[in-house]
Amino acid sequence: MLFDAMEQQTEMAADLMIYRTMFSNYKQRATCKFIGGVAPVGAFTFAKPLAFPGTAGDVKATIAAGLLQLLHRGMASLADKGFMLHAEAAVNGHNLFVPTFAFNGHVCLLSGRSERRVAANA
Repeated sequence: MLFDAMEQQTEMAADLMIYRTMFSNYKQRATCKFIGGVAPVGAFTFAKPLAFPGTAGDVKATIAAGLLQLLHRGMASLADKGFMLHAEAAVNGHNLFVPTFAFNGHVCLLSGRSERRVAANA
């Protein structure tokens, strides 16, 4: 399964507390976040009709949406770099792969076992 989050801009709330909850630092505006999953053949396998506030990170929204309960032992999933759920997926014997990313000019290889071996030998 490939999964990702999508943020949709919302109207600006008149109540400051609601606005602060809906504000996404990533998008710099009030948003709602949706989590979805797609099978390799392109069919939607997970679409939660529930929206999460913009302040919810990808990890928090994924756990709250119940997506981790669909990940089975021996399966592998692909996700965006914000989904650092390796430990949570490993509890069920599931492999989660995310793309590599740069941190302070250095490439961090955190996504899979083969990449961790490459990082250990670097």
